[in-house]
Amino acid sequence: MGIDVLTIPSGLRGNGLAHWETLLSSRAIENLSMCGVCSMGKHYGSRRTYGHTMIINAWGKL
Repeated sequence: MGIDVLTIPSGLRGNGLAHWETLLSSRAIENLSMCGVCSMGKHYGSRRTYGHTMIINAWGKL
């Protein structure tokens, strides 16, 4: 038994747009598992995050 799918709810700040796919693809590769990722949702005030839903295989491919 092991993990077949990782779910990663997250939202990156600042340069998240530039790093979203790279960072989350690396999670799939280092864990040799499929990853399902999603953004955290709406924030109030001045807090801004970046993220979108993706499925990434164990080889880091979307």
